[in-house]
This record gives sequence, structure tokens and C-alpha cells, in this order.
Amino acid sequence: MRELPEELKVDKYGCFYMDDVLAYKSYICFSDYIERNGFRCKSSFSRIKSTNDYIIKRSIISLSRRERNEILVMLRVFREIASRLPKIDLPIGYHKEGRHLDGTIIPYYESSPSIKNIMDNYSLEKYRIIYNHSDDVISNLFSSLNDILNIIESLFDNNVFYFDINYGNFLVSQNEMKIIDFEPNHMSFTKDKYTFSILVVNFLRLVHEVLENYHLPIYNLSNLPYCKESKEYPLKEKVLDYANGIGYQFDDVKKYLKTLENNVSDSYKK
Repeated sequence: MRELPEELKVDKYGCFYMDDVLAYKSYICFSDYIERNGFRCKSSFSRIKSTNDYIIKRSIISLSRRERNEILVMLRVFREIASRLPKIDLPIGYHKEGRHLDGTIIPYYESSPSIKNIMDNYSLEKYRIIYNHSDDVISNLFSSLNDILNIIESLFDNNVFYFDINYGNFLVSQNEMKIIDFEPNHMSFTKDKYTFSILVVNFLRLVHEVLENYHLPIYNLSNLPYCKESKEYPLKEKVLDYANGIGYQFDDVKKYLKTLENNVSDSYKK
């Protein structure tokens, strides 16, 4: 259990926050576009001195009232479900500069590369060393993909529909897969008939990119419909049809992933 920073306050909705006065006394500021946790940041970060367990993710540009309200709604939902997701480190609160919210307080992972960083810099064998769940490199790679799918499923079961499924938003920390970068415009708390299909296709897009990066066969993943990191995009019917061809539950996706693993493994050993 992470120790919460002593500087945190509680607002009228029961959400944690920290204001600029306390932040300036207690934080070390980093510049924009720095390398953190194995990926290039597009926001500035400030790290809490007292625990080294959390950082503030500030927006480069001023947030609109709508964006600030969306973040507050997100944090209230997370506050209610946090106890049901002990293995997922959700943002714990927000930072205020003056009267306005300008960022979220998120977990900090020391020396924890993202999947993107591993893919860009390391071989499959090195991937197995960083994320070590199997002696077989293909089995190990698919174990990491299954862990990502399990995170998405856990959020889904708690009515958090996370669409920003890309290899920069998942990292390996102490041999465990972690999710980062919760932004309201890339998630939803209500679902319709397309929600599950969008999640499936976005996840398979990540699988496609990981396999392609390591020059492994992608099989019918080359037929994935157009996909964006957003809850709103065209061609929803094609996405629905593609996902329906796999199944209607996460167990169906896991069976599909296992079949894909077996095929890739057979090809890799030849």
C-alpha cells in the first residue's frame, strides 16, 4: 500500500487535492518533454519529495472548464472503486494552481520502462528479462499482453472503459504490468453496444504493433479496422463486426490470444 503524501487535502466531494502553495514547498519540478518511465512526456511533472511515490501530471496548456470538470468526475469515480482494484494504481487526486485544477496526482514508478521503450530498445530475450514470467520468449511476450488485457477487463468490470490502449501507456514495474495516463477524453463511464468492440479492437491493435515490431507473424490482425485512441471515431460498424467475429466476452478474447500465441510460437521455432 502506497503511503499517501501528507500534503494532501480533501475537497467537499471527498477527493484528494494539493494546492500550489504546498506544491511549491514540497515538489521538485521537471521540464516539459522529458524522458520519464521510458516514454516521452508531453506534460510537465513535479515529484513529491516526502514519499517519492507520486508525481503531478500538469497540462502544458490551460484546461477548459469542461476538461477540469471531466477530471473531477473521473477522480470521484476512481475514489469509489479504488478498493476493488488493489492491483491498479489509479490517480489519487488533483493539483490546483490558484482556483483552477491544472493536473492530476499519479503514481511514480522508479526505473520502470514502458512497453514502447522496451520494444524500441531491446530484443525479445531482454524483454523476457525485464518482464520475467516464462523462460520461453514467445510465451513470456503473450503473458505480458494477457496482463494488459486483464487490466482492461478489471476496469471494464467496474464500469471504467479505457480506450487509450497503446504501448506507451503500459509499463513494467517490479515484474508487474502497470497502466498509466488516465485521461477522461480517452475513456468513458457509460457503455453502449460498441464499447466492448472498441476495447477489443484497440487491444488487438496493440498486439499487432508489438508482434510487428519483433517481426513476428500477425496473421489476420492485418485486417483490423481503422482505430483511434478515442471513444469517438468513424467505422464503428466495422469495429463491431470484427469484434463479434472473436466473441462477446473477455474469455473469448483470451482464447483468441492463446490461439494466436500458439501460431506465433510454432512459426518462431521453425
